Amino acid sequence: MSGTFKAYQFVDADWSSDSGVECDGLVLQNTVWSPNHGYVACDVEASRGTVGSRPPNDRGMDLYYPDNFNLYDELPADGAAVTFSYGPGTGEEPPSTVASLMALLDADRVEKLAGRRGTVLHDVDEFGAFRKTVRLDGRVVHVAYQDVEPGHRVANEFCVDLLAAALHGRRQAHAVAADGRSATVTNDDGLSVRVELGPGCRFSDGVTTPADAPTADSLRLHRVLTDDLEIVAPDGGEFDYRIVLP
Repeated sequence: MSGTFKAYQFVDADWSSDSGVECDGLVLQNTVWSPNHGYVACDVEASRGTVGSRPPNDRGMDLYYPDNFNLYDELPADGAAVTFSYGPGTGEEPPSTVASLMALLDADRVEKLAGRRGTVLHDVDEFGAFRKTVRLDGRVVHVAYQDVEPGHRVANEFCVDLLAAALHGRRQAHAVAADGRSATVTNDDGLSVRVELGPGCRFSDGVTTPADAPTADSLRLHRVLTDDLEIVAPDGGEFDYRIVLP
């Protein structure tokens, strides 16, 4: 889960010149990807939003519009597993103004109240049509992907003990195994979560960067109270991994 509270979330900001990109207020929603919100089995590129303008006469930075319309179609369940399909959207353009966001939200509400799919902003030309299956087996979450494009990235963001981190200052850090096929996020109390890789994927360069030589990419994955064990499928196609819970 995310460890950053929803206030004054910035993608990029230069306070001295009042320039950059802000994500706060009306445009900020609980979505699958927004600043400081990665979650697990989150498809990084496919779930990104768009940068647009502020309302008229509203001074300040550009606004980042999270993708409130990134709907995965749920396929029939198989026991403790559920499969999500990323397929064609409904054809609308992503919002770039508050007015266009409100229009999309209104249309989405009408469609969903009528029992239909609603507004879906997907780009299968760029990201392909893929599926992901999530299955719970005791304390292990199995995630399997099919038909992804080469270079597909998946975020897996963890705060192993939010209460201890937020109220008691307990820190956490991640470590990658010597063979590169598993990684853990462990806090000061020894509580940890582990990600184990199956065939077809590896951890992204930001995850495997040594902690004592951070880069912009590795710092992107270490947030206020969370660490993101990001996975990439270099050749696309199929891959799978497991999340072993404490």
